[in-house]
Amino acid sequence: MRNITIRIVTTFCLYLLILTAWCCALEQKTFAAADAAPMTAEISTFAISPASTPAGTYPEIKAVIQNTSKASGKAVFDIKLVLTLPDKTTKQWTWRNNKFSADQKMQFKAPKDYDVKQIGAYTAEYFVYISGGTQLVTSRSESFSAISQVASEAKAPKPSSPRRERTEPIVGIGVHVNAVNVSAGPALMLWPLENAGLELTYGFGPITSYEIRGMYRFQPVMTVKPYIGAGYLHVEKKDTLQNKVTLENVDITTTGDSYEVFCGIERAIFGRLHAYVEVAATPLKLGTANISAVGFSASQKVDYIPVSANVGIVWYVF
Repeated sequence: MRNITIRIVTTFCLYLLILTAWCCALEQKTFAAADAAPMTAEISTFAISPASTPAGTYPEIKAVIQNTSKASGKAVFDIKLVLTLPDKTTKQWTWRNNKFSADQKMQFKAPKDYDVKQIGAYTAEYFVYISGGTQLVTSRSESFSAISQVASEAKAPKPSSPRRERTEPIVGIGVHVNAVNVSAGPALMLWPLENAGLELTYGFGPITSYEIRGMYRFQPVMTVKPYIGAGYLHVEKKDTLQNKVTLENVDITTTGDSYEVFCGIERAIFGRLHAYVEVAATPLKLGTANISAVGFSASQKVDYIPVSANVGIVWYVF
């Protein structure tokens, strides 16, 4: 009887221990889920232009969606556009698995493959979902109307074309490194136009360089943006030699000026932080510098490698 009682008590304690461990694990999982920052987004811009269009003519329907999540890393959203026609039928488009960096904006346009010959009111509504699920993050709707050709021709003045919203940053500061000729220093990046930019760099090290460069940036290819450019390059190499007669130090400087061409890729790393990797080439040759003094002469030959690999990190202020 005593053995049976011991077994019952032991079994009960074992089950109680297992139940306690399971409750603790469940509680930790619940707290972890509660602490996880939710993915959020907003439709910062939604434009339909023109708001009234002749039947058979497509308007421009586009929305700019921004990741507003507080969590670090990428947020992934599915974007759906539902267009309701005057006869109450609908047309839908879905863009899946869109990866957003922190504060990144993306533009989504409605394809022009729906029936716009019906006269009446059309309603377009964008939906943002957590990727792979049905959890709605945000939505927004706008309307436009299609009118008959006669009514369209009677309207005046004609609607103006919408101004395209710029989503790319304009001014940034960072670091530019020439990994081959061993020179590094600050850089200022300017993009007065969305695809045309200007960069000013200063590098110091064994070789000192100053450069002003013009750049053209192409449309994105997956997650990177290719670019090409050319610039004016000034290079200096300074050394100090000793006059063996007077024992004085004599400075000798070799300089050179030329153009440089380059191509590379740009990629957003995190929010406003962008990385640049490129290959550059220049015909610049520093050559030999000579110096003469009383009882003393010296020369210095400096080689500048014409093909270099450059790396840049830029933080965009706005």
